[in-house]
Amino acid sequence: MYEFSMENSTISNCTATSFGGAIWIGGNEITKQIWTGDVKITGNTASAGGGIYSAATLTLDNCTISNNTANVRGGGLAATGSLTLGSGVVVSNNTASRGGGGGVFISGSNNVLTVNCIISGNTAGTAGGGIFCSTGKLISSSQCRVSNNKANLGAGIYFDRTDSTSTINCTIMQNIATKNGGGIYVRGSTLTIDSCTIYGNSASSGGGVYIDNDSTAIIIDATISNNESTYSSLDGTVAGGGGVFNAGTLEINIGKISGNTATTNGGG
Repeated sequence: MYEFSMENSTISNCTATSFGGAIWIGGNEITKQIWTGDVKITGNTASAGGGIYSAATLTLDNCTISNNTANVRGGGLAATGSLTLGSGVVVSNNTASRGGGGGVFISGSNNVLTVNCIISGNTAGTAGGGIFCSTGKLISSSQCRVSNNKANLGAGIYFDRTDSTSTINCTIMQNIATKNGGGIYVRGSTLTIDSCTIYGNSASSGGGVYIDNDSTAIIIDATISNNESTYSSLDGTVAGGGGVFNAGTLEINIGKISGNTATTNGGG
């Protein structure tokens, strides 16, 4: 067990060949954490967790994590323990060049990612430009904004076999996927989308939300608007869904789906 504190500090331009370009936190319990003032983690590089890699239960606040690069996963942060990103956190312009989670990558069946912050302008080489959540559980609040991220799949958030109690309540806007799931991609998961605004995202299929064939999405009082499906071929492929593409199970309760467009099939 140990304590960790940062105040008005910058860690920049550091390199690790494996984990945590700026900070690596082991699996022992952190008994006290303090993040105050202006803390910046910027311009660092690693294989995983370009800025921070944590195997412990970690809570961040008052921190900007920007312009970091991971060769594989977690351009800004990678976590194999539970992670809370408080309202004072900005995760921006990070890159996972050959893997997932341009901004944040979390994995582990018992781990929880709680997001109350801004995740913007990140890029992943594969999936989860903003967030890649694998086998754990994600909870977000209305203070969370996931915007302007890029990836092949799930440019905003990519869910991979996540806990069935994952719930998001946030703004997901202007993310771009070159393949499917501009705002959200759901794979092998059950996800509740509650009171979200999913706006202005684009992808080949599922401009706003893409639900894979082994997944369930429950949409409650959400607004899904002005998203775009760009798939243009008339080759018979099942594709489209400007707002939502569903190949699995979809339940909509009191939602608003409007102003979405598809070049081929299913504008809404």
